[in-house]
Amino acid sequence: MPDWQVAAVVRRVLVTVLVLTLGSTRVAAGQFASLGGKTAGAQVLVIGTYHMSNPRLDAVNVTADDVLAPKRQQEIEQLAATLESFRPTKVLVEIPYGRDSTSNSLYRRYVAGSYTLDRTEMQQLGFRIAKGAGLPRIYGIDYDLDVNLASVMVWALTHGQPELAGAAQSLTSRLLTEADSMMKHATVSEIIAALNSPRADSAQGIYLAALRVGADTSYPGATAAARWYERNLKITSNILRVIDAPSDRVLVLIGAAHGPILRELLERVPGIRVVPTASVLRGQPAR
Repeated sequence: MPDWQVAAVVRRVLVTVLVLTLGSTRVAAGQFASLGGKTAGAQVLVIGTYHMSNPRLDAVNVTADDVLAPKRQQEIEQLAATLESFRPTKVLVEIPYGRDSTSNSLYRRYVAGSYTLDRTEMQQLGFRIAKGAGLPRIYGIDYDLDVNLASVMVWALTHGQPELAGAAQSLTSRLLTEADSMMKHATVSEIIAALNSPRADSAQGIYLAALRVGADTSYPGATAAARWYERNLKITSNILRVIDAPSDRVLVLIGAAHGPILRELLERVPGIRVVPTASVLRGQPAR
């Protein structure tokens, strides 16, 4: 190819890169925004919580104290009031999608004054906030899929990759120690703020660190990470199914491990506005 043609090709490439770079915002606001459909503009607030009833179902389980104790009840009321300031039009909780009829029956009894809340965060926070917002129901959006990180660590230990397993065990022990200390000294609002902080969000890295576990044609770490993403992609899909108007203000209450990945996924969905968690927890007025 003659030099002048090479120069022309280089110029075209540079111009294309420049247009894509400078026009990326315009493209996102135009072409991609059209994919938002009839609900474009809906707002979603994702609040990661701890499991208040101690179901012991997670990879890392924090031991919660008694949320029915008077002190905790007062703190939960304060947190619920803070989250109500978001003015949600829908409250979504971690129960299976399409299987929330029993919970909604209990919710209607709670609104009527004939039911006492149990220890779960779905009721302690979800029911309270929905009632305070005057909503007729709550929505389940979970998709249950087992993600067995323990088996990944066992594979690492038995296949000459003990470093990650040791690091994960050390990290888990440290996180549990910190959580136990927080349970003893922090309010519920402080605990929730910590669980939704950038530092807590970084713990998502444990699933991606698992990608290093494997050899040859074995991918135990990638398989576990893929299942984690699959579960959260389907939860994201369930969230989107519940949204039916651009004016919707959707509050998602879900286990803290899901918080960062759900926010990451939702931020990339055209037409969805993800509300910064920290601003709401600080009590800044909703727009």
